[in-house]
Amino acid sequence: MVVLLITLVIIAVFDFGLAVQLLLPILFCGMVVVAFLYAMYHEEMQMEDGEQLKPKTAKVRKLMSLLDYRNHLFSLSLLLFIIIIFSCLLAKDLGYTFAEISGMNVMTLEGGVYSLAGLIFLCGFVYIIHHVDFLGVRQATQSYEKVLRIHFLELGFVGIVFFIWLISLVFSY
Repeated sequence: MVVLLITLVIIAVFDFGLAVQLLLPILFCGMVVVAFLYAMYHEEMQMEDGEQLKPKTAKVRKLMSLLDYRNHLFSLSLLLFIIIIFSCLLAKDLGYTFAEISGMNVMTLEGGVYSLAGLIFLCGFVYIIHHVDFLGVRQATQSYEKVLRIHFLELGFVGIVFFIWLISLVFSY
């Protein structure tokens, strides 16, 4: 890890743009490793499958069961990821280019797509570990609290990336 960071610093001295471009795939690989380790980590559950955390109303319970990563692979980050990729492919075919927002130094659309891909891996790992043995790790029941934490993290990232995508789409005319 230290050798990788030193190499990036040396590259940044000569070509800062190249160092930033190399940083995104490295961060993505780190996100996948952290997602894998987080999905493998099994907490000792004190309450019966998050019994106290379940919503009281039937409508909210139904919505949360539709978004539960333990039952299916669908996630909001996957849906937004597919929409962004299709819009980029269509834009390339139509000769349309997305606007580069110069004032946003925190996250670009490319960085947002990398973060969405990391969240997709996290949701996939939770689903896999909940249903089958994976890479020598035994199948384990994932807690409802862990799914709620992932929902909270995902909603933040999906909202930011969706906003960046809309702004780059609107201001590119």
